[in-house]
Amino acid sequence: MVTLFIIGVTLIMFQVISNSIVLNKYNRYKEVALRIAENQLQELRTTAYASLPASGSFNNSLLSSIPEGAGSMTITEVDDGFTQATVTVTWRNPKDNGDQSVNLSTYIWQWGLGK
Repeated sequence: MVTLFIIGVTLIMFQVISNSIVLNKYNRYKEVALRIAENQLQELRTTAYASLPASGSFNNSLLSSIPEGAGSMTITEVDDGFTQATVTVTWRNPKDNGDQSVNLSTYIWQWGLGK
């Protein structure tokens, strides 16, 4: 009876630890994706308005540290001299092969911030 109890507790602990490892990986990938998106938005904010790139994909060395990592940005002119930039970082969740993504947006004014 004691042996069955010990085996049961061991199996439960194994399951909890396995789930924790998967959750930690997911959180690490999400943190990296957020860092990539934030860096890309900051780069866009510091780019001269007339030099803003067209919508499309972008490269970042950290994309290789997340499974099937990819980055894209959408640049939309909202009004004359006023643009919305949205950055999306996607990756594949290794646990269930589901796509995950992080989206961040900002507005960029042709005269810059605080001017």
